[in-house]
Amino acid sequence: MDLEIHAGDSVGLVGESGSGKSSLGRALLRLNDYSAGSVVFDGTDLGSLSRQQMRSLRRRMQLVFQDPYSSLNPRMRVQALLEEPLAIHGIVPRAERADRVRQLLELVSLNPEQASRFPHEFSGGQRQRIGIAQALAVEPEFLVCDEPISALDVSVQAQIINLLMDLRDQLDLTFLFIGHDLDAVRRLCDRVFVMYLGKIVESGTTESVYQNPRHPYTRALLSSSPKPDPVEERTRQRILLTGDLPSPDNIPSGCRFHGRCWLYEQLARPARCRTEEPAAARIDESHTAACHFTDHLDRPGPPNE
Repeated sequence: MDLEIHAGDSVGLVGESGSGKSSLGRALLRLNDYSAGSVVFDGTDLGSLSRQQMRSLRRRMQLVFQDPYSSLNPRMRVQALLEEPLAIHGIVPRAERADRVRQLLELVSLNPEQASRFPHEFSGGQRQRIGIAQALAVEPEFLVCDEPISALDVSVQAQIINLLMDLRDQLDLTFLFIGHDLDAVRRLCDRVFVMYLGKIVESGTTESVYQNPRHPYTRALLSSSPKPDPVEERTRQRILLTGDLPSPDNIPSGCRFHGRCWLYEQLARPARCRTEEPAAARIDESHTAACHFTDHLDRPGPPNE
């Protein structure tokens, strides 16, 4: 895969579980090592850095974890959790750390008086706010949010999305937002990458991809998203994919999606899909899709069964 994230961008990465989204997000921060290719951050190849050099760069890039119930040390009070990154990177004198913790809690709309509590004394949404505050403690420029709302109640998810939008504008952050919630990605992100089995199959501006999907997998994903308008919801044609996501250890030949592709079936199973991996075809200036038959995506989907 090949992707670029520019300073100030809010980029979404979507796809079903097992497609490699979280692995990619962690590799971008070099939390997971990679065996081939390169990750370049502000002109620096992260793969060429030593552990010590990487540590000094780490404060510029941070991760918000998926599960607020397991990502916070249950033995540490919130005060200690937020002071820890300040101490590790030595960016705030000891005498000023308590004030910095208060600022961080206010930044994520939590009461600073609750800093003496343990994580289990907070709700899921509050814990995720603490996790976001922990990531922001070292004043990063680039933030990877790894499905930060998937473990939360629906009523709380919107609050976290609104918080991230406010923080993006207030702190001029660059975001990679990994998620399943397509509506959340549309609200938060300017560009979106659609990932299937370790490959970016479609990318472009959020509006372009959502309004004019040119890959059958993208169209299936978008069809699964409920519509708030009851009239639109009643007429929504959902494309149900058959079969399971193949193993990354045994990637199908040709187009890796062809075994589950409704368009492949409609076109009488063309041999090209089975033998030739599609390159990214340009739809417009900023929109690409890796499908041999992008011109056929206006066909009706399969029956809604």
